[in-house]
Amino acid sequence: MEFEEYCSLLKSAVQLLNLPRVQQEMVVDSHVDSLLDILEGSYERLHAFLESCSRDTELEKENADTIQRIRSLINDALSNISSEDRFSKTYPLSSPLIGRLEVWLDSEHTDLCICASVMLGNVARSEEVCRKLVLEYNVQAPLVNLLKRHSAVGVLHAAAGMLKNLAISGVDIREKISALGAIDACDKFLKQDSLGQIQYIGLSLIRVLINGSCKTRRENPSSKTIHLARLMV
Repeated sequence: MEFEEYCSLLKSAVQLLNLPRVQQEMVVDSHVDSLLDILEGSYERLHAFLESCSRDTELEKENADTIQRIRSLINDALSNISSEDRFSKTYPLSSPLIGRLEVWLDSEHTDLCICASVMLGNVARSEEVCRKLVLEYNVQAPLVNLLKRHSAVGVLHAAAGMLKNLAISGVDIREKISALGAIDACDKFLKQDSLGQIQYIGLSLIRVLINGSCKTRRENPSSKTIHLARLMV
């Protein structure tokens, strides 16, 4: 299949995915895995195309931009799908799909990291599920690593958002997240003047992490982020 035809088919599929009825049917018929396959496979498709094209940098950029837009739209659809109550019933924490998302948290690909953080964050809406994700699945570790190693706004926003969901489930959970270096990771954002939005995301997360935890405050006595976060309360 030609790359242009591949992109055209994806665009058509994404248009259908915008329909709530189609999104519901994807869950009911257990086809969400297929969407994950498409998202993950788009990296291999683009790489193969770039390897075969004749050094046309303008064409390379055009097609890379097209794929990126499609990935973002697929992620939007997956976000909506995973926010449905039926999704958690169809795909419990022990399901292969959830396990696949956990693996994606360590992916080198930005959109897979965002997808995993958002979908798992949508699943983590109850105290019971949040605690299980931390105490049994240890998802906080790769999430904090995303804060440390990424600078992309989308990744940081998604990872911090899920960490905030998890942190609300108890002081002990907040302390586990803090112990992994989440506060240091957010301190780093204060030094980046051009990332005001990211600075706010970091402050918002730390505000949740220090809530009710004297231990976290003691272990980070010089954190500028903690000082600023306390002012936000």
